[in-house]
Amino acid sequence: MSQAPLDVLTLPDVPRVELQDPPLVLALCQVQYGAITNLEDALRIAPFQQAIQAEYPISTIAPRSINVQVNAAGMQQQVGSFQWTFRDNNDIWRLSLANDALTLETRRYKAFPQLLGRLRTALDALRIHLHPVVTKRIGLRYVNEIRETGADWSDIIRPRLLGPLGEPALARNATHTFQEMRLAYPDGHSINLRHGRLPGGTTVQPREGQESPKDPFYLIDIDTFCLYSEQEPEPLNPEAICARVDSFHTEIHRLFRWTVSDDYIAGLAVR
Repeated sequence: MSQAPLDVLTLPDVPRVELQDPPLVLALCQVQYGAITNLEDALRIAPFQQAIQAEYPISTIAPRSINVQVNAAGMQQQVGSFQWTFRDNNDIWRLSLANDALTLETRRYKAFPQLLGRLRTALDALRIHLHPVVTKRIGLRYVNEIRETGADWSDIIRPRLLGPLGEPALARNATHTFQEMRLAYPDGHSINLRHGRLPGGTTVQPREGQESPKDPFYLIDIDTFCLYSEQEPEPLNPEAICARVDSFHTEIHRLFRWTVSDDYIAGLAVR
């Protein structure tokens, strides 16, 4: 696998600060690969499940989609796609296994090495027991929702990001602002930044039994990913994938810290 980009963002590096109540509502890492078959077969999945069962004791399977294909005789056939979901007892961590993608997600964690360690365990089990060969896409996404605290948004969000919302005469009556930016780099590497002030609710599906928050919030959704060329396929190598995800996390951290003020971070820092 090609080396991770050294430093695509020319933003300054900043110290990592442990936050008492971080605005993170979802961290999601996905690895897409060449399709594997017979995912609905419990006997085929059993070795993979046993390898991860200590961390994800609860499992379910559900249809993912139905694809209509035309065979050589011109006949249509329906091809079902299934997805396994594995989760812990508290439903804080979830691991989803589809025929073409492995997805790890969490609503909170103590430190990034915890997420990276879980990803490595899942990828090792995937490679050993289900044998996908080619990596097609690697992505890491962090969704942050900064809830309204009574402070001016200009005291929390970088003025360059706020745009018109930084003007008090407009901000008083603004209920919704939204902007999306994509940064493109060589070798299929991109960063998406979606941000804006939203009137309420949440951009993330609430867990079962949980209600969506009602108060306004400022969304900072950062998705960094790499697409690999079909002409130059990348082997599925857990060590190299984790190294790439680690570099993505550095990019996301720098970009997030650029979007918010130092005073905001200081107010959330663990003391």
